[in-house]
Amino acid sequence: MILKSKGFSAVLFLLMSFVVLAPLMCAPAYVWSIDQGRSNWSKKSPRPYIKERLNVDGDVELSAEEDRYYWNPHSCGYSEDVNWDITFTDKVLISLSTPYGESGHLATGMWWTAGFVGKEKIPLWDTTFYRPKTILVDFDAKVNEFVHNNGWLRIGFAAAIYRNGQVLYTEMDIKCSPAINVTDGIVYAGGNVVEYKIDDIRLNKSKSYHVVVTDYIQDAWGIQPGDLLESVYIEVESDGVPVEVEMELDNLWIRN
Repeated sequence: MILKSKGFSAVLFLLMSFVVLAPLMCAPAYVWSIDQGRSNWSKKSPRPYIKERLNVDGDVELSAEEDRYYWNPHSCGYSEDVNWDITFTDKVLISLSTPYGESGHLATGMWWTAGFVGKEKIPLWDTTFYRPKTILVDFDAKVNEFVHNNGWLRIGFAAAIYRNGQVLYTEMDIKCSPAINVTDGIVYAGGNVVEYKIDDIRLNKSKSYHVVVTDYIQDAWGIQPGDLLESVYIEVESDGVPVEVEMELDNLWIRN
């Protein structure tokens, strides 16, 4: 018997669509997370359940003046001979051009003094269950230009931790020049800085990052009771050689 009912055909189409699309709809989102066995430092694992945003204006949807207030763009180390700019439209646009002999960095992101909800540092220790919290950092990035002239140049993001009057920095690079040495996923470890390489983003290609930042903080320093997250920011850093960088940034969210 041949069924000619339009209703039956519609139901059959919906059922077939569900069979095809269900695996895609139910597929877990993935995050950058440290493999505790250290066989792969940028292991992707199922994204944890995240229930609240801990910062404001991550989507750069306010006026340029308000965006600038919340995102706190600045440079450190560069002289007036360096051309740099961080502007705000519906996204963050970062540009850097340096001559010989200039070393420093650009930074923009979220500091507790403005960008964090309630303008309070975020506890990293769960006092109820007496264990480290899980905090995820999301952002979208696109690198349009990355000229390193065989010198030292990196793009990454950092999380600054306040501990007993000291600030500890955990940095995670998404693009490094070949002059930067990486050993077992670590670029540098010394003093109050531990720096990882988690990716090598392709030029002119947008990419969404979801990073379990507390995994890297735990690996670098061991999260302790009283530890506080005081900033999360994107940075572009160079050392001595002429460089040219242009990149776009959007949707920077800290989630608990």
